[in-house]
Amino acid sequence: MLHEPWRITLCGGLSARQGTRVVDRFRTQKTGLLLAYLALHAERTHGREELAELFWPESERPLHSLSMALGSLRQQLEPPGVGRGQVLRADRSHIGLVRGTVHTDVEEFRTAVAKAARADDAAEKLSLLRRGVEAISGELLPGSYPEWALQARDLLTQQMERALKELVGLLTADEEPEAALPYALRRAHLGPLNEEATISLMDLLLHLKRPAEALQHFQRLTMLLQEEVGVGPSSEARALAASAGRPVEDLLPTGASPMVCSALSAEPASARRLSPSTSVSVPTASASRPVASVPPAPVFALPTVRLPLPLTPFFGREAELTRLCFLLGASAPTAGRREGFLPASAPWRPRVVTVLGMGGSGKTRLAIEAGRACAAAARDRAVCFVGLADADTREQVVQSIAEAVCPTAPTDGEPLQRILSTLGEAAWLLILDNVEQVTEASAVVVGDLLQRLPGLTCLVTSRQRLDIYGERELSLLPLPTPEYADSPECLLEFASVQLFVDRAQAANADFQLTVRNAASVAALCRRLEGLPLALELAASWAQTLSPAQMLARLDRRFDLLRARRRGMATRHQALETCIAWSYRLLSPDLQNFFCRLCLLRGEWTLETAEIMADDAWTLDHLQRLREASFLLGREEQTTAGTALHFHILETLRDFGLEQLTPEEIDAGYERLVRDLIARTHSYPVAIIDRENMRAAVDWCRCSAVGHGLELALLNALTHFWSNRGAWAEGRRWLQEALGRSGTETTRESRKAWNTLGFLHAMLHERGEAKRCFAQALADAEQAGDAETSVRALNNLATIAAMEGEHEAACALTERNRGLADRLGDVRAILTLLNTGGSAHASLGRTDKAREYFEEALCRSREAGLEGYAALCLSNLADIAHKEGDRVSAQKLYEKSLEIFRRVGEEPRVAAMLSLLAEVMAEQGDLKQSRIFSDESEQIRLRLQGE
Repeated sequence: MLHEPWRITLCGGLSARQGTRVVDRFRTQKTGLLLAYLALHAERTHGREELAELFWPESERPLHSLSMALGSLRQQLEPPGVGRGQVLRADRSHIGLVRGTVHTDVEEFRTAVAKAARADDAAEKLSLLRRGVEAISGELLPGSYPEWALQARDLLTQQMERALKELVGLLTADEEPEAALPYALRRAHLGPLNEEATISLMDLLLHLKRPAEALQHFQRLTMLLQEEVGVGPSSEARALAASAGRPVEDLLPTGASPMVCSALSAEPASARRLSPSTSVSVPTASASRPVASVPPAPVFALPTVRLPLPLTPFFGREAELTRLCFLLGASAPTAGRREGFLPASAPWRPRVVTVLGMGGSGKTRLAIEAGRACAAAARDRAVCFVGLADADTREQVVQSIAEAVCPTAPTDGEPLQRILSTLGEAAWLLILDNVEQVTEASAVVVGDLLQRLPGLTCLVTSRQRLDIYGERELSLLPLPTPEYADSPECLLEFASVQLFVDRAQAANADFQLTVRNAASVAALCRRLEGLPLALELAASWAQTLSPAQMLARLDRRFDLLRARRRGMATRHQALETCIAWSYRLLSPDLQNFFCRLCLLRGEWTLETAEIMADDAWTLDHLQRLREASFLLGREEQTTAGTALHFHILETLRDFGLEQLTPEEIDAGYERLVRDLIARTHSYPVAIIDRENMRAAVDWCRCSAVGHGLELALLNALTHFWSNRGAWAEGRRWLQEALGRSGTETTRESRKAWNTLGFLHAMLHERGEAKRCFAQALADAEQAGDAETSVRALNNLATIAAMEGEHEAACALTERNRGLADRLGDVRAILTLLNTGGSAHASLGRTDKAREYFEEALCRSREAGLEGYAALCLSNLADIAHKEGDRVSAQKLYEKSLEIFRRVGEEPRVAAMLSLLAEVMAEQGDLKQSRIFSDESEQIRLRLQGE
């Protein structure tokens, strides 16, 4: 059920939020744009053919691509618990968003502005306009250039400009110039060539006694008019500049044309106003205090930009680049169309931003692109790149910065003084690249420079944070990879595939992404986990190996992932060397901890890490590994709330495993297996992830140390299989283990026959189940094992009930109850009571059945066994349902469902949902019945998929 609508943000970056759930990554870029298009036009539905043609005009199967995109969006917007079609409605001919389930920032803006236009009260109009403009936090769909997006962007820009103009006018009329200033600045930046907006801003600044800032905006306007349009400022703008106390000729930029230097245009600004959507970006004016006298306004010269020149194209990272440019106070480059909006209010901008990521993730290239964007956005901002990969000391860090920012200055003075005198109070962006091996020294230097240079901003790339005050982090994840092979056109929407294909074509000009190799390329990108360096190194073999051959050699990935051409940094010439370089930066205790974690597969929790690593400092070490980019983490919704799940990239994991001895591997897995055995009944299901269950079982089967623990582990996993529906897998493992155990009976082998019988029963193989239970009973009676005998008799009673032999089931239950009571086995007693109750109910003895279930419910609550309590409640609900008391049945099923959700027993959750759907349908609530039924089906399909 959808508890609250989705809020889709279209401006400043596409994302969707519902409560704490945020979706900001999509299967492909076109999938995200499809959502944006549907949200922009949520008032109507759209034909399938129309959408397929609009988004996939070049595809051979546009409708298939549309279906794939819709399926992905449905998974994200309609997660388990939300009925199919509640958010995204699609039939054979039309597609659209369900009204009321989605709203957007653009809709909020337009609604508020429309209400403001109808408002008679000035205060209400002002409040509505403010609310409207503050809903927009950036350019509409930045980085997107379909014609429909460009048209929507231009329209929104025009509407925004009118709203800002009216807002500034209202605040000025109310004599609130300070409050009007942020909106006037925003309007001027929205349309840098809109001379009327700049004049309004200058007038406001002069009124606030800030002539220096007014003159800066006049200079910027003059430069832009000259460069973009070839005209000069109007007489009105020149008069305002002159009233600030400086001759207009002194304010003209160096190298201005004679036409600009002369009395250019005498036209008023209003007579030659340019569109606010004209694509020119202007840097944000820095905050200024009122001054007593007017200082000389600066004359803008060509900026200092010293950045490495990339020799290859830049792929993906649109969201990261947009975010990074925003943090640095610039706009992301967008193919001739620069970002038109600033945030609704002037935000705090960090002065040190650190891009974090493992070696080879593309940190350096992203920083260079961000530096280029900053240089393009702010003409008076210098940008300089400083490589620190070879620096080892604080002195070398300072020397490297000095050589980069002032290469022609005399070298006889102190490097720090050269830096300070060169940078002064000007606006500088320093890109400090590869600081991880001198983190502490770099932190000291950066902190000192930031305190002494007010115009300085630092962009740092590192594998671990500087950890200084005011630092903002941007973690760089690997590039998105395709989940499955699709058409070549669809695969090329993924940045990882684009990068691989480009680098493969550099090695082999004839290389093409085709239908034949698409599956191999997709699998290769997945196996390399979207890591840019790994993709580049693999692609360099394209002249010798096909993608399928590369894929086959990934079992020895470090032999394959080596550079095939000169020019790469030494640490990047082999992936193993790159990882080893980062690994050596870790302390010895952290290296050991990381290698032990590499025994874990897939995603895992803090609790699993504590078991495997056997380290009192596990939590602290996990934090340090994340900061060093050796570990990824994400929040996962569980029955107990949200929990962090961790993940080590397969490439890093392979490296870590190579550092372990066989004895260390055995010790790690033995700890995990013994812990699982010790927690047979109490271990929380949510902690046990399937990948690591398989790893533990595989170790028992293959290691001499683990052979003696195999049956004990498989018996301990009964609860896990029951809750996850992994019955067939468990059956196969137990059959193989019992086949290897020989003819000698042991306590664990007797328990294993019971466990195997249970799995056969869950798979409806009752004959095999009965045979296994009989074997367990015979072995137990011969060995005098009363506990196993009780469980075997219990299981035989259950099978009898399943086969309709209810009298036999009742007899077995009564015969076994005394023995179970003497043993004090609460779980066995509860199973007996539920089995006997079900048998009596099937024979029509409702009162007797209810008596059994109520006793079982009381005992399970006393023992704190929630799963058994939920089972008793569901059995009582069955009786109420058969007696026609649907209201009582519904309440009991709902209580049972709540407990099963909490303890994570998903098969029983699906069963309760199915029963509730039946009850609701009988009561005439077909809508709620469908919701329960859909969720039940989703859980069943997910369990089958596992």
